[in-house]
Amino acid sequence: MDWNKQIEKLEDELKKLIEKENRLAERKKEVEEKLRKAKEQKENEENKQLAEIVTEYLGPMDAKKIEDLKTVLDMYMSEFTEEKESEEESIEEKEQEGEDK
Repeated sequence: MDWNKQIEKLEDELKKLIEKENRLAERKKEVEEKLRKAKEQKENEENKQLAEIVTEYLGPMDAKKIEDLKTVLDMYMSEFTEEKESEEESIEEKEQEGEDK
C-alpha cells in the first residue's frame, strides 16, 4: 500500500473518531443535565408532598410549630444517623473478622 494513501486513510479515521467522541461528549452533557433536572424535580415534588402531609396533620404553620418540627426532625435524624453508623461499624467488624480468618 502506498504510504500516502495509508496516512490519508488513518487521518480520515482519526478525524471521524474525534467527531464521534465530540458528539458523545455533547450528548453526555445533555443527559447529565436532564438527569440533574429530573432529580431536582423529583426532590421538589417529594418536598411538596411532605409539606402537604405536614400541613394536613399540623394545620397552618406558625413560627412555633416550625421550630418544634425542626426539633423533632433533628432528633429523628440523629437517631437515624446513629443507627446507620452502628450498622456500618458492625459490617466493618464482620469484614475484619473475615479477613483475620
